[in-house]
Amino acid sequence: MIRALRPQDDAGVQTLYAFAFPDEDLTQLVRDVAATVDTAHFVAEQQGQIIGHICFSPCHVGPNPIALLGPLAIHPDHQKAGHGSALIKTGLSAMKDRAVQGVMVLGDPA
Repeated sequence: MIRALRPQDDAGVQTLYAFAFPDEDLTQLVRDVAATVDTAHFVAEQQGQIIGHICFSPCHVGPNPIALLGPLAIHPDHQKAGHGSALIKTGLSAMKDRAVQGVMVLGDPA
């Protein structure tokens, strides 16, 4: 199930990032992005466990409203099952509803 992030999801999201990126500490980045006004967060949930998270942050290129996609994390046990694609599609649909004119991806190109 894909749904909007809820305040009570913080611990689950933090745990997710620890598993998805064991060599990086992204907890502060995720918290900082979550505190940004108008940021859209979605989670993938399975059997009450958060297995994926995505964030879209608003910004502008000149006068054009765009969004930055990132971070995105899927629990290693659930990767390659379409959860990331579902999160992206949900987020892109939400950005279209917000009249965002484009989305840029943040992250390591590899």
